[in-house]
Amino acid sequence: MRSARRASDLKRREAKELRLFDELSQVAIEASDASKPQWSRFLMLRQSLKNLVSRRDLISRVFIEAPWGADHSEIQATAIDRIEAFYQGYYATLSHAVALVKTYPEVFGSGWPHNSMSAFLKRWEARFPNFEPVVATLEQARVHRTFLDHAPSIPSYGLFTYDNARFEMTVAFFGDGKVPEGAIAGYSLVVADWEKKTPDYNQVLNCLSILVSAMCVKIINHFAPDFPLPDFDAPFQTRETPELDDHGWIDGNYR
Repeated sequence: MRSARRASDLKRREAKELRLFDELSQVAIEASDASKPQWSRFLMLRQSLKNLVSRRDLISRVFIEAPWGADHSEIQATAIDRIEAFYQGYYATLSHAVALVKTYPEVFGSGWPHNSMSAFLKRWEARFPNFEPVVATLEQARVHRTFLDHAPSIPSYGLFTYDNARFEMTVAFFGDGKVPEGAIAGYSLVVADWEKKTPDYNQVLNCLSILVSAMCVKIINHFAPDFPLPDFDAPFQTRETPELDDHGWIDGNYR
């Protein structure tokens, strides 16, 4: 019964996260009389976002799918693999968003960087300052994805997983030597020179959904300024996270 209820919750969450972009992208396509390249970019972005939602949901299903008495190391390995897959998918989705922006120079201007997600995020924040909290979360995710790409070359690193009160998984890396970008010096539960925790993947997906939906709004505002739309220039409220103890853990429930 619990598994069925959790699966239903995930399905509703997926519908909520995709519905706004689906509705706005259709209006943007029609309002701008999208060319074939522009239409293709919308389509690829939508599919990539849908795939990312599915990858997020697979993380949430780690405990649902694990048989009673399953070996902990196998569950941990599955969680780590799925979280890493999410962040690889995140980077691909952000790349598709950049490609969409570049097909609308009359809306966003020209010269947007296409081979540096960091440069793109910095320029977006400079152009639209009220997106600062959204961009900050997306930049943390970008840094983490870069860390994952280089993790095998980082000397003496280890990792473990833990879940919080909502059964959301997090991977924490730790190691000795030079502190990688995005990591903090010191440690909480293990003796190490540095520690790095994965960003909240639900928060990352939420902010990415806000970003791509806002892109649609700006396209619509350019081609159909009288179309009634939500105010996407207002500061955004990001998702609240559960209370943490002094070490960043919830009720000592770490893995």
